[in-house]
Amino acid sequence: MLRHQLTLAFRSFMKFKKIFAINLFGLAIGLTTVILIMLWVRDELSISRNHEKIDRIYAVMTNHDNSGGIVTIGITPGDMAEAMKAELPQVELAAGASNFIEGVTFANEHTKMTGAGLFVDQAYFDIFDVDFVEGNPSQVMTGINSLAISETLATKLFGSAKEALGKSVKWQVFDFTNEVEITGVYQDFGSREVDKPDYFLSFSYFKQMLGEGNHWDNYNASAYVLLRPDTDVEAFNEQIAGFIKGKEESSNVTPFVQAYGDTYLYGTYEDGKIAGGRISYVKLFSAIALFILIIACINFMNLTTARSMSRLKEIGVKKSMGASRGGLFGQFMVESLLLTFFALVLAILATYALQPFFNQVTSKTLSMSFQPELLLILVGIWLLTSFLAGIYPAVYLSKFKPVQVMKSTVKGSFGELLARKGLVVFQFAISLLLIIGISVIGKQMAFIQNQNLGYNQSHLVQINASGVGPSQLNSFLAELRKSPGVENAASLSHPLIGLNSSTIGLTWEGKNPDEQVKFENVAVNMELIETMGFELVDG
Repeated sequence: MLRHQLTLAFRSFMKFKKIFAINLFGLAIGLTTVILIMLWVRDELSISRNHEKIDRIYAVMTNHDNSGGIVTIGITPGDMAEAMKAELPQVELAAGASNFIEGVTFANEHTKMTGAGLFVDQAYFDIFDVDFVEGNPSQVMTGINSLAISETLATKLFGSAKEALGKSVKWQVFDFTNEVEITGVYQDFGSREVDKPDYFLSFSYFKQMLGEGNHWDNYNASAYVLLRPDTDVEAFNEQIAGFIKGKEESSNVTPFVQAYGDTYLYGTYEDGKIAGGRISYVKLFSAIALFILIIACINFMNLTTARSMSRLKEIGVKKSMGASRGGLFGQFMVESLLLTFFALVLAILATYALQPFFNQVTSKTLSMSFQPELLLILVGIWLLTSFLAGIYPAVYLSKFKPVQVMKSTVKGSFGELLARKGLVVFQFAISLLLIIGISVIGKQMAFIQNQNLGYNQSHLVQINASGVGPSQLNSFLAELRKSPGVENAASLSHPLIGLNSSTIGLTWEGKNPDEQVKFENVAVNMELIETMGFELVDG
């Protein structure tokens, strides 16, 4: 029976070649767009979730109740993780981490290079999955002079991961220098992790570097906790609300924990509560993919029903010979399944061809690896598209009565005409919404790109000078200014935007002593105002 229906489907395709080609390529283009968006959405939903204990890993966030409102950041005092582990029975493990001091330079006898990494303690490797190729993961960060590096960094410094293990290297940042031993080499982090550190240094040494700056009113680290099974997270957040205030009476900070797997997608906060984030883009593009799929299916429906008059004799003869409505329905659904399958194959081939361009646009490394999960998604898209595209034509064509067909007295009802026109109107309405949405986004992007940020962006170049020590900085800038084409040069300790280093310890005449105002502070060099073209309001 199936073989017979497949034969009939192929004959129908060959008989109506133009309609077949239009349907095929229309569906293929729609499915290509859907698959590309699906790959992007799937990648977004999987970021920061590839850890065995992900259901129990939480990041400690802090709400700062300042004069301008509540500011939420994922930064805590340096002793936060250790104190939570010691005082809260719900906490099975706690780890401190910090990238507060960026641009650490590593050097051996022959090579000197800079990497981006984290200061962590041993518990970090017991909470998160880090795949070591050399060294013992359970002891990799037990010493204050321990260093774990990625395979890439190990290869650049020593030629291979095996050669790197046990070797000593010197590292420097600002005026801090130390000699450490490589106790572990781990696989490079994949694209589904937000942080991809080149190295891990001892968190204990980081706190030692802070010295007197390591106190409960200085926020310079992140804290991660592994909660015990069946912990009531809401009750736990209520319990720790006054945790920092209990250590620092004047503090205006309220901590809470957020599922680590949600921190990437839900990173926007309002009044101290989660208010969305990148999840909004995931929902938006998922809706766009669904609309595009519906538009492609409506094209299929309209073209199929539009040529229904040319298939009336076929239907009439089959019904006269005893074909049931269910049999005809099955035949038309087989045609839909077959055509959609061909369109899906073309869409997969087009996706492979467009992957490099799409990855460049999205800054990702997406790939069509046929894993069971992806195959199930593709099969689901195929079946859903086949059903959406084929259900109405199958019902419409299989309902005709043989007597009406043979006498050519078939007339479309007002309801059928209204349904077809309604589909066309719906299709154009969705298209118009997408066009308007793209236009608005384009204008927003143009606004962002042309917005005056308060400094002159033209011919401004940023150079990572993390390998230059404080004592060498003035000489380095002086040499830069002598370079041909360089009008001026200056330095600053960290980017001007974002929360990097702040203080609430400023006071002035008439200030309300109960009001806490957070000031972002940046260490800068001479000539910065002239170099960046700041316009002074006063002074």
